Amino acid sequence: PKCGKALRVPAAARDENVGRVFAGYTLSRLLGKGAMAAVYEGEDGDRSRVAVKLLDREVAKDEELLARFQREAQIAVKLAHPSIVGVLGGGEHDGVHYLVMELVEGGTYEAMIDSRGRLPWREAAQHALQIARALEHASVHAIVHRDLKPGNILIAKDGTPKLADLGFAKNLKPSAESAVGLTMAGAQMGSPGYMAPEQVTDAKNVSAATDIYGLGATFYHAVCGETPFVGKNAYQIMEKVIREPPTPPRTYTPELPAGLCAFLLRTLAKDRADRPQNATAFIHELEQVLVDPEDVSGFAAARAAVVVRRRGWIPWSLAVLALVAIVGVACWLLIES
Repeated sequence: PKCGKALRVPAAARDENVGRVFAGYTLSRLLGKGAMAAVYEGEDGDRSRVAVKLLDREVAKDEELLARFQREAQIAVKLAHPSIVGVLGGGEHDGVHYLVMELVEGGTYEAMIDSRGRLPWREAAQHALQIARALEHASVHAIVHRDLKPGNILIAKDGTPKLADLGFAKNLKPSAESAVGLTMAGAQMGSPGYMAPEQVTDAKNVSAATDIYGLGATFYHAVCGETPFVGKNAYQIMEKVIREPPTPPRTYTPELPAGLCAFLLRTLAKDRADRPQNATAFIHELEQVLVDPEDVSGFAAARAAVVVRRRGWIPWSLAVLALVAIVGVACWLLIES
């Protein structure tokens, strides 16, 4: 809990899997549980500690969700990087699909932000750079994460942020074997507070710049203590993502330097062409901010980039949003984990 006190779980609520030996791993404690899966700390015969993710049996009956879970493993094994949670293996045991992953014990980035309110901007900038380097590595394999948010970043004991949960990831250059249609045109995928405008209207319509938006929104949340857009529900937030500029960062944190504010707003541009186009560009621009935080000369177009462009695409995108809102929000609530 945010109060920092230990949370006592009544005996009746304890997980039946705790203490069980599963696929050679003794499950010692429940680390987290969502709508799709539960994650346990496990220990093998050599006393090596890992995280074991078990897909819910009912969820596994849905072919698309099962394929998504399996794809997470297929993608993750390609991405060996210090700032990406490693997947060590997986399969099916006793009718349960599972993944064995690197154990990261420091909690989520979301929990860190919640507990501290907001982070010093230079500290948050270092976190953003490390995650950007993870995205840069993923781009070598043409992988886009599509659900970049503080809840999907884990913090190791040494403070290293690690990108997690590749269940929504997309290969922009799929092989014939992996080109499985897991996303319908017009479908929404991701978390509303961190979704780029193009992702709100169509989850297939993504690029490296889509992840830059998610990273920018995460960076914004870390230094402001709030997301760029707030609303009463997912639909209201998604509508703001499309129609409104984000709240200026200094509204929440007046002491932020001008160059950093301009950079944050550039990452949140409505038109992806106005954002840093990939992780390499994000790293370069943020490193320049760290050198001269008050310099805004390199972001002359930042203000225009976050203003809604009147090129005829907004009415169309709002129409699409209206058509898919009910289904999209329902799906998001179902698979959010």
